[in-house]
Amino acid sequence: MTVELPGLATILEESGFRTGAFIAAYPLEGQFGFSRGFERFDDDLASTIEAPTYYAERPADAVVDVTLAWIRDLPRADRWFAWAHFFDPHHPRKFPEPLGRLPGIEDYDREIRSLDLEIGRLLREIEAIEGRLPVLAIASDHGEALGQHGESSHGLLLYEETMRALFAVDAPSIRGSIHRGIVRHSDFLPTLLDVLELDVPEHVEGRSLLREPQEMVGAYGEAYSPAFNYGWSPLLSWRDDRWTYIEGPDPELYDRETDPAEERNVLDEHPDVGAGFARRIANIAADPEDPAVDALDEESRAKLMALGYLGASGGTTYDSEKDPKKLVHSATALFRGITLFLNEGNAQAALPYLQRAYRADPDNTMAVYYVAFCLNRLGDVPTAMAYYRRTIELNPRAAEAWAHLATLEFDCGRRSVAFDLLEKGLSFSPRAFALLMTAGDLRADVAEPAVADSLYRAAARVEPSRVEPWAKRAELAEARGDEKAARKLWTEAAQRDGGHRLLPAHVVDGDGQ
Repeated sequence: MTVELPGLATILEESGFRTGAFIAAYPLEGQFGFSRGFERFDDDLASTIEAPTYYAERPADAVVDVTLAWIRDLPRADRWFAWAHFFDPHHPRKFPEPLGRLPGIEDYDREIRSLDLEIGRLLREIEAIEGRLPVLAIASDHGEALGQHGESSHGLLLYEETMRALFAVDAPSIRGSIHRGIVRHSDFLPTLLDVLELDVPEHVEGRSLLREPQEMVGAYGEAYSPAFNYGWSPLLSWRDDRWTYIEGPDPELYDRETDPAEERNVLDEHPDVGAGFARRIANIAADPEDPAVDALDEESRAKLMALGYLGASGGTTYDSEKDPKKLVHSATALFRGITLFLNEGNAQAALPYLQRAYRADPDNTMAVYYVAFCLNRLGDVPTAMAYYRRTIELNPRAAEAWAHLATLEFDCGRRSVAFDLLEKGLSFSPRAFALLMTAGDLRADVAEPAVADSLYRAAARVEPSRVEPWAKRAELAEARGDEKAARKLWTEAAQRDGGHRLLPAHVVDGDGQ
């Protein structure tokens, strides 16, 4: 029997709270179901969406500003629940310029310091508005490895450095209390409802940390990012107050009492402990169901893939023999290469890292694609084309690889080949923004403006917040002498991003509106 459980916002709304959420990053947009129960759900990230990176992000200061504006407008007698979501300590590293002058700390620490300052501002302003501090609940989703166990970031492995996360609730009734046992994210809702003296709905997993546990508690964990992104085996884990068990191609058991850094696998010494945890995992774990990818446009799929939330094929096809901990250095090299290439614009420095990732696993679609992309940027067109072909062979839904390859064929004078590639790519991904825009550009280049316009229209339906299709349609209108239509289309483009590079000066200055 499937039970539809209410979320925290729904529970609080039904208990008379005003509810508002203020989102900082693309994976938590309302289209994915996070808006349920919120009277106000603010996920306006349009101003941060810039190709080619898919890390659509709103910085902490902007999140705090919109959260405070909503709270100020509420009648002071109302009870309210505000969810302020922050995404700042993620790649690419961004922080206020003055923090860059602090000596002796890493950029990750600067991001955290910047976030700390904004959370402090949020709490000070709320105290000034309400005359007291609110009940405060904080939960982070994961830690950051920063090189431990060979992992540069998070999502691949399941060791303590990424599995330990921030979890805190502050209220006058519990101030100073510390829970020293294992804690799960599922404990968050029951604990907060307990603090607010509200009933916990039936069937809710987890328990309030304010109450004594009735049995030994453990926590399940999983990492499907290796399977989604690279085709490697996923990893599953179980940990309690003493042990960490990690299930994968090469199972591991660590005794954190004697080995807190989880460096010595003692599974051979304690096989019964490992077997018990394996049984617990077997009772819980199952490969994620194939997501309803047809409900997402291709650009949304690409963004989720880039952030590790969705697989290249939309499912969970993987090689169960490929152990992420043995291939982690390949992922680290790939991550470093992508950062150098996309975020720092240094293709020459990025290429050796991308090639290293490819050599470690030649079937890694992401590595093959970025080698192709980097070689293309460096001007090695024949080799880039070979890698693009390998990319679409591995993953026919790799829309940008089809688009890049078609453009290169077109530039080489093989126009019919280019259009055939675009047609094949669109047969696999008919709503791919990159393919629709590329097809529109190439049709415009061969003097087929009506076909190009229809393709740009389709791209605008897929990504209505993007400037590019509106700007391209405006250029077509200007070319055919339809000034009225061009002005309207430029206005549409400027409303999406008034400073975009595709907008001509007369539109940016407002003269053409």
